[in-house]
Amino acid sequence: GASGTDAKSLSGFLESFQPDSEKCVVVFIDADGYEDAETGVRDQLSTPVKEIISTVDIRPGYVHLIPANNTVVFADGALKLQRLTRGDANRSALDTCYASFAEAYGPAAVGILLSGTGGDGISGLKRIKEKGGAVIIQRPDTAKYKARLSDALHDRIFDFITPPSEIPRNLISLEAAYEACKTLGPAPPTPAEIGYVSQILWLVFVRLGVDFREYDQVTMRRRIAHRMAATGNHTLADYHAVLKADPIEQEELYDALLARQSYFFGDFRRFDDLIAGFSKLFNDGNKQTLRIWVIGCSTGQEAYSFAIAAREYCKSHDIGCKVQVFATDMSSTAVDVARTGLYLSGELADVPKNLRETYFTKKTRHYQINNEIREMCIFSTHDIVKDPPFSKIDLAACSTFYQMMGKELTEKVWRTIHYSLDLNGILSIADSPNTNFSEFFAKSADTKTLYKPKNVAKTLSPRTELLHRIGKLPVFDASMTKKSSSPSSLFLSHAPAGVVINAQGEII
Repeated sequence: GASGTDAKSLSGFLESFQPDSEKCVVVFIDADGYEDAETGVRDQLSTPVKEIISTVDIRPGYVHLIPANNTVVFADGALKLQRLTRGDANRSALDTCYASFAEAYGPAAVGILLSGTGGDGISGLKRIKEKGGAVIIQRPDTAKYKARLSDALHDRIFDFITPPSEIPRNLISLEAAYEACKTLGPAPPTPAEIGYVSQILWLVFVRLGVDFREYDQVTMRRRIAHRMAATGNHTLADYHAVLKADPIEQEELYDALLARQSYFFGDFRRFDDLIAGFSKLFNDGNKQTLRIWVIGCSTGQEAYSFAIAAREYCKSHDIGCKVQVFATDMSSTAVDVARTGLYLSGELADVPKNLRETYFTKKTRHYQINNEIREMCIFSTHDIVKDPPFSKIDLAACSTFYQMMGKELTEKVWRTIHYSLDLNGILSIADSPNTNFSEFFAKSADTKTLYKPKNVAKTLSPRTELLHRIGKLPVFDASMTKKSSSPSSLFLSHAPAGVVINAQGEII
């Protein structure tokens, strides 16, 4: 994605990048300045440049240009041109292009965002990340138009941030890292490569307390590859050496391993089913407080969606019930973004107009969740596998984070959610997992995404959160004061995550 009126950024990339017999590049140029940019691209490159007219086969060694006021769909190895219509007003052409690219190529996709006006592209890049692909953005201080690049930085959806001329080098590093981690080809990793991956994940476990060796290893290797390429390391051995000596990179890798995308009203089936779910929860007419737990909330879109849905139901049925939404995620970085309640217009594409006007306030470049909804939501860092769970939950919402986990961890997740739910509680989940799920939950009648807890014993797996928190003991420093080793300081450093509640189970 590039701007036609910032020729310097686009030419800086294309001068350094020449498609070869295995690669091609598809260029989306903003409508403003498109004709001049197209001429510049043709004059600049020795490789063939082809403007997409209707449908064209994707040909390695070519640069494919998307004409102004159009987008493309990637399907069956071809690019199919689509004209923009009035119905596309909430979704930019670039977002549509990126999303189709992600769907077609999954982990092999690389999305590049250069200087440009508007906030378009961010939502589509999130789709690329969701499918396991990589994202490269231009460093804002090298761009004529910085706004959308700054938006990408705010949402932390990039793997590389670099001047345009360095992007080809990033692509070479990424290719080498994919090969080292065996993430794309049919060849399985060697015992030595498996060993290095295990040691890398062990360093993260010792430093930050999450054992990613129990997660899906293909996903873990792919995300390690992204960090390897971002740090310029082409082998697992080199990256392991860097990681061992760099606590900051350990935290960067931790965030990369946890990264998950969140969307407003992302699965309409779930929110259609909520009407039936709320009807059951409010059936007795005496409920004073509705307690919702959104697990793996990421940057908050799903949590706010559930809060809005609950508020709308209560308003339409004249129910004076207090709604509490506990939204948790293992990533403190994602939780910090969620607490701001600020989102780009492209991220609201699936929010109905009436809800957008009621619950969002337009700022300069973002939309702000209104205070009425923000005050319902309490965001906190929490690891469902090892931290104490919430209790007396009426509705638990679980998106896709469990798909990264191995069999033993997913069983702990279902057991914990089952324990947390009230006897008449409901679980909202997009896809019914196979692993141990049916042991704890049964499909709720006449719905596709709601489940009720089975009447089996509520038990929790053994918790080892204190052991997980113990890393290397600090060397004694004479400057340490009594205050730094006081009970309150020790509590803040080592106590498991939790909240203070009253006798009715409400957060104080």
